[in-house]
Amino acid sequence: MLEEAGIGVAYHPQYVETATVADKVIEDNCMAPLLDIAQASPERVNKRWPTKSQALNIGLGSLAALATAGLVYLAVRQVGKVFRGSPECDEKALKPA
Repeated sequence: MLEEAGIGVAYHPQYVETATVADKVIEDNCMAPLLDIAQASPERVNKRWPTKSQALNIGLGSLAALATAGLVYLAVRQVGKVFRGSPECDEKALKPA
């Protein structure tokens, strides 16, 4: 099972089998050797920033989502005002004791 786990790092292994199967064995108390094999190290990962057209699409999509949320909010408020103004609402409302 350990052989099929991918990249294996044994940190102070207790069993000889674990150290034998591991790709990297760390004996000291320093975790710095993990940076040599970490996939998120800056040397190995090139972050791609969105292009101008992608950024524009993201901005327009966000703007459309905000506008939709605002319209839904206003519609709910309007319906609430109409409902609160109806005589049926006054009959169903809780009265103080």
